[in-house]
Amino acid sequence: MLYVIRDKVTGDAVCGRLFLDGAFICNTLERRDKMLPLGTYNVVVNHSPKFKRKLPLLYNDSIKASRGFRIHVGNTISDSSGCVLVGTADGERLKNSREAESVVTYLCKREKFLVIAETID
Repeated sequence: MLYVIRDKVTGDAVCGRLFLDGAFICNTLERRDKMLPLGTYNVVVNHSPKFKRKLPLLYNDSIKASRGFRIHVGNTISDSSGCVLVGTADGERLKNSREAESVVTYLCKREKFLVIAETID
């Protein structure tokens, strides 16, 4: 199972880490004002009309697939309107985002669930 552990809030950014069965995959970045609620999400990889490529889509009983959240590339929270950005942490920024998106998209094709959790005090 995939897990996002949020562990740092700096200004408007929420920094976290993505794990698969306990193994670190990459860092995550979300907008503080639009981050996903804690919980378990279904994961499907399908075509994103906005990004014009196949990307992971997160949804559950509260957030329908038609309004789901994407996992995609981005370097700062200004690159997200509420989705989960992936890459390598560089302060409040991400780098190597395209590589991370490719890895996460591949993993999401075989994993069916993602859990959002917090360790922020």
